[in-house]
Amino acid sequence: MAARKAGDRAKSDDLPTMDRIVAAAYRCFDKFGIRKTTIDDVAGASGLSRPTIYRYFAGKDDIVRHICALEIRKVNDELRRRISRAGSYVDLLTESLLLTTRIAAGNEFIRILIETSDITSRGAHPDSADYPEVRSVWHSLLQQGIRSGELADDLSKEDIAAWLALSETMLLMKVDAVAYTDAQLRAFIKRFVVAPIVADPAVICGQRAKPGKRASD
Repeated sequence: MAARKAGDRAKSDDLPTMDRIVAAAYRCFDKFGIRKTTIDDVAGASGLSRPTIYRYFAGKDDIVRHICALEIRKVNDELRRRISRAGSYVDLLTESLLLTTRIAAGNEFIRILIETSDITSRGAHPDSADYPEVRSVWHSLLQQGIRSGELADDLSKEDIAAWLALSETMLLMKVDAVAYTDAQLRAFIKRFVVAPIVADPAVICGQRAKPGKRASD
């Protein structure tokens, strides 16, 4: 990972206390990794005492959740700027997943957070405190699909959002392992991630059955 600038600590001393803690946590996670970072590390990097840290955050996991929310919002904002509204709903959902994967792959802290499996599994679970931030990335798209009847009606919005969150983890692992082109990744996303959640997956698979006749007949 890229090294932090030497002046970061001095600049962070002028920030409000919570921002100083978060800035210090970023540096510690960058230097030591999420799992190895301790509250003592964050306290030392921020120039604050442990009791002060605990006045703002319940513990390291709470800091991680806060940073996860900040980074997910950045991805969400970037997605809104870059995604085109043209094309079918299936294409829109596919392109959103493709862009999110590419953006996240280039975001060092999203990568750290996603690669920490216990955080990922908590964030994808509908009952998790992290879940609203993950769900926010997809809220407007899912609302659109529900209104238009293009999402499977036997799945709740929470089920679909959890599936998309877990799929993003899988997609990041996939692009790490193989240098897929956008066309290859787009085809994979459409067939294996989007098809299971839409109302008419046969359209994606190219196997739309004629009325009264099964696709396999």
